Amino acid sequence: MTEQPFILWVQARVKPEHLAEVAEAAARTLALTLQEPGCVAFHQTTQHEDPCHFCFFEYFASPTAHAEHLAKPYTKAFFELLEGKLEAEPLFQQLNLLAAG
Repeated sequence: MTEQPFILWVQARVKPEHLAEVAEAAARTLALTLQEPGCVAFHQTTQHEDPCHFCFFEYFASPTAHAEHLAKPYTKAFFELLEGKLEAEPLFQQLNLLAAG
């Protein structure tokens, strides 16, 4: 049995004084994440009206591939860097693909 894709939408608001540091770290992490074999797509965006409001769209081939991503040293380092730099806890929403008609 094949594992289903693991898709996650994450929203987080960065404190303005940390915006440049977090954006730079996110870009470094993105480049490495896109090289992971289980990464189908990974997009980092900000809201047009609020550049401190980050939105991440993560699409991995399976929950196992996402777990492997979370175990990577660069992913752990990014989460450590975020400590104290967010205005609130991030919002994580797991998504499912719609069935093809």
